[in-house]
Amino acid sequence: MGIDVVFRIAAIGIITSVVCQVLSRAGREDIATLAALSGLVIVLMMVISMLGEFFGDLREVFVLDCCAMNAIYAALICIAGALVCAVLRQQRPELAMGAALAAGTAAIMVCLGDIRQAAGALSALVSAAGLDAGYSALMLRACGISLIAEFATQICVDAGESALAGR
Repeated sequence: MGIDVVFRIAAIGIITSVVCQVLSRAGREDIATLAALSGLVIVLMMVISMLGEFFGDLREVFVLDCCAMNAIYAALICIAGALVCAVLRQQRPELAMGAALAAGTAAIMVCLGDIRQAAGALSALVSAAGLDAGYSALMLRACGISLIAEFATQICVDAGESALAGR
């Protein structure tokens, strides 16, 4: 990995820019947007693979556990989703909303194993304290409802429905 990666990304950017300009001048702005998005996705895939190698090295150097790495991967998915949404929001805001939902869902799926592990630890803590198992189930339900409500609120805010998000 060296300067050749920079040249590859620059070449993809130039080719994408030329294709977008040709399509825009031909009156095909919708396809130009998709071409720009395709170029962005290609570059993101290159960068994500390099970041994967980088985080693998970080894991070895700093002896990070799986939970920390999953949180980093979830953050990277959210950042990539935000970049895709920024490109889409200019021309196709309805697709940007779908991309945001997909990125959020993917980030949650990455962390799902850690969430299950935390729920198991909470249940073990409640049983070790000698409390009724119903208390841990109640706390987990409350946490789940809170997370779902917060996720839905943020989706409403992103969609421009701040009044609905406040309800």
